[in-house]
Amino acid sequence: MLKQIGLLLVFLCFVNPINAQDGHEHGDNEMSHTELSEVQDPPEESQMDGDLINREEVAIGDFPSLHPLVVHFPIVLLLLAAVFQLFQLFIRKRNLDWVVLFCIGFGFIGAYVAGTFVHPDTKGLSDIAQKILDNHDTFANWTIWTSAIAAVLKTLSLFVIKQNKIFEILILVVMGIAVFSVSKAGHYGSQLVHIQNVGPQGKYLGEDGAHSH
Repeated sequence: MLKQIGLLLVFLCFVNPINAQDGHEHGDNEMSHTELSEVQDPPEESQMDGDLINREEVAIGDFPSLHPLVVHFPIVLLLLAAVFQLFQLFIRKRNLDWVVLFCIGFGFIGAYVAGTFVHPDTKGLSDIAQKILDNHDTFANWTIWTSAIAAVLKTLSLFVIKQNKIFEILILVVMGIAVFSVSKAGHYGSQLVHIQNVGPQGKYLGEDGAHSH
C-alpha cells in the first residue's frame, strides 16, 4: 500500500505542471492574432484596488475567484484514477483498487466543488467569451457526472462485483470519458483566462465571483 501511495505522490508532482502547460499551448493556438484583434473587447479595468495588487502576500479570501485553486485537484486525481485503473487490469493488486477509488472519489468531489460552490459569476462577456464559457461548463458537467458514475462503479467492484475483468474495463472506459471531459473543460478554461482575459485581477467577474455559480 505504501508503494502505491508513493507512486501517487510522484504523479501529483509531475502531472499537474504538464497539464497546465498543455492547456496554455492549446489556448494560444485556438485563434490567430488577427482574429483576436477582431473579437476581443477593450481591456476592462481591474476590479482590485492598488493596495491588494501591490502586496506580496494575500489571504485566500482576497482572490477574485477560488475556482482556479480548487479545479487542479480533480484534473490530477481523475487522470491518476484512469492510469491506476489501467495498471490494475494487468497487475491485479487489491490494494491498488483502493487507490483508484480514492482518486476517483476525491476527483468527483473536487469537480463538484469547482463546478458549483466556487464557480465564478461573470459579467460583461463578449459573445465569443460567453460561447467559450458555455463549452467549458458543458464539459465540466460531463466531468462531474462521469466521475460520479465511475466512483459508484468502482465501489461496486470492491464490495459486490469482485475481480471481474469486463466490469473493470467498463470502469476504465467511464474514467476515460471523465478524463477527456476534464481536459476539454481545462482547455476552454485556459482559453478564457489566457486569451479572453476573463478572471485575472477580477476582470469580467461579479462582485461575489469567488463564491457564486
